[in-house]
Amino acid sequence: MRSAASVAFASLFVGMVTGVQPVALNVAGPVEEVRLLLDGREIARILSPPWRTAIDLGHELVPRKLTAVGLDDLGEEIARADQHLNLPRSSAELQIHLERDGSGQARSARLAWGGLQGEKPSALRAALDGQPLVVDPSGKIALPAADRGRGTLLTAEIEFPGGARSSAAAVLGVPQDEKAAGQLTAVPVRLKGGAAAAGRYLLAGGRPATVVAVEDGPAELVVVRPLVSDSARAAGGARPPLRTDLSLPGTRLRIVWPFAHASSASYPGMSSDAILFEVTPAIEAGEGGLFWLLTAPKHPLAPVNPPLRWADATAMAGQAAYACGCRRAVLLVLSSDSPDWGKNPAERVERYLEKLRVPLKVWSLEKPKVWAADGWSAVEDASTNSSMRAALRRLQKELESQTIVWIEGDWMPQEITLAPGAEGIALVR
Repeated sequence: MRSAASVAFASLFVGMVTGVQPVALNVAGPVEEVRLLLDGREIARILSPPWRTAIDLGHELVPRKLTAVGLDDLGEEIARADQHLNLPRSSAELQIHLERDGSGQARSARLAWGGLQGEKPSALRAALDGQPLVVDPSGKIALPAADRGRGTLLTAEIEFPGGARSSAAAVLGVPQDEKAAGQLTAVPVRLKGGAAAAGRYLLAGGRPATVVAVEDGPAELVVVRPLVSDSARAAGGARPPLRTDLSLPGTRLRIVWPFAHASSASYPGMSSDAILFEVTPAIEAGEGGLFWLLTAPKHPLAPVNPPLRWADATAMAGQAAYACGCRRAVLLVLSSDSPDWGKNPAERVERYLEKLRVPLKVWSLEKPKVWAADGWSAVEDASTNSSMRAALRRLQKELESQTIVWIEGDWMPQEITLAPGAEGIALVR
């Protein structure tokens, strides 16, 4: 009997990857050849051990799918492995297990999780159609009675002390109950024609998408900002704190520090350094004003005058926002003439966030100077209380305009499109 065939990636691409990259594979069984596909197009063939090669990803930051296909001596496929590039890679796992009564209806749910470091979670969250649910420390969730035939969306998120997080989702109350997180994709859209427009015009892989839920739910804002409180001086010195919070219920705020943090977690075989940008745990919007977020928190371990990588950190913030599966945006806060020591120019990062469908806002806490020289296409003045309030209103409008449509399948962002002649719906960019 022939042994079972398997192909697995030994090279894990974390964070942001471009250019020529080495690829190593673990191959077992009667595999005679491995084909490498990038977004479905063959880019390399490996004909023998040690099953290594190099691939060219180009200079543009693009979400991609890298596939390894193992062939037997007849040229037939006998093994396959996929890896997403330039998309978030979770260092935590979360699953939802539904517990049913005698009639088969889900009365409660239990979360199962794991993290790379084995630590206890710092936060467990769950919501039903966007309304928060209580999660006890063991991960059990009591569910209200669901209407038969009407789908409701159960979402859950776990977060660990180091900032690692994962999310999961399940659809309740319909015959195809509890679609797992890996089988659902969250698509941010702007709806004017109601939920019906999503079901009519949304395409996945060129075919009509199967819409399982439409929700507003919480929003997440990921902020890239200076390391210390220089921004407070630049933003008006001793002026009173701006106590205007984001008004969306349940809005979460995170900070991405714009320098590479050497002690951040990494993965065996990691081929990118982008994981070194630290993303803080979530801060609820009600815990402090946005001005406080931009000026008060300081990085406790920041080295003196580190080389700052503003654009690279903004790309990582885009990945963090994409990972939430919710309404989202990235805010880049500029407050000095510190040069950008990163490898990706601003224009490339702006295009990348557009492909992720994560809106980007860029604020200046100083009177705007020649920021255009840094490559950012639009910089908003946030140097005074009044100008920051105006910029904040525009940010609120951006988040409030978004709706999340959950569709069946695990899709790359570029695989989601609109049908010709679509009305009442637009994809978020």
